[in-house]
Amino acid sequence: MADISQNMEQSNDLMIFVSDSGFMPALQHFRDGQVLRLAGDSDLPALARDLSPISMIEIEFPSPHDGRGFSLARALREVGFSGLITARGRVIADQYRHLRQCGFDGVLLTAQQAARMPECHWTEQVPRISQSYQDRIFSKNDGKIRVPERSSALAD
Repeated sequence: MADISQNMEQSNDLMIFVSDSGFMPALQHFRDGQVLRLAGDSDLPALARDLSPISMIEIEFPSPHDGRGFSLARALREVGFSGLITARGRVIADQYRHLRQCGFDGVLLTAQQAARMPECHWTEQVPRISQSYQDRIFSKNDGKIRVPERSSALAD
């Protein structure tokens, strides 16, 4: 389900935008243009029309256990969407580094969510953003994947 909107003021007046630098009122992060609101289970091929008039995509997370929004954000980046991608809904601070690694620029929180998960819970995730398993493996091996040697018990 996609909803295109140009009037952010009505929907985000009490929203907080979370970025790597912390909390800010949601309207400060919005650029002029259209916003596309998507459910996490939206079908990318159906959305693959010209996204150039869209300046921001908001992906709804109905549950912190629903990871479809992560895949959708990654797919949007892979097809070349360069605008803002934000998560909204039931997102928790522990997911922030994964959201950023998948292509999200930030998270929209209600004032209630921000009170339950203070700014420090989000900003403590920032140093961990580039610390993925793959980054650790590649950095220790000069950019090459280390393949474990076969055990002699497994040899033909």
